Amino acid sequence: MFENRYRYREKFTLCEDYDLFLRILDDVGEAGVRMVKHDLAESQVGYGSTVERHQQVCHHFGMIAQLFHRERRATGGDSYDGWTPPRVDRTTRPDDIAPLDVLGVV
Repeated sequence: MFENRYRYREKFTLCEDYDLFLRILDDVGEAGVRMVKHDLAESQVGYGSTVERHQQVCHHFGMIAQLFHRERRATGGDSYDGWTPPRVDRTTRPDDIAPLDVLGVV
């Protein structure tokens, strides 16, 4: 079921696990998936070289994932396709990304 239907979304260069978990929960419901709150919290914060360097930006990506989650629950879809966040990788300097950049509206 999960293999063919759920994939990481390209624009989530940080917190991609968190976005994926929230989309699965949206479809099967919280009662249908046994997840520990710690696992979700860990995915939102993230670990690894890029995330450790960009903890604040990762927090903002996690907030966007939560906004999309709320939007899906309210409307059945989200506005991911219209989202234009900055690309974050190991070469990105932490000061290069402002919080509003993550919203993809600047």
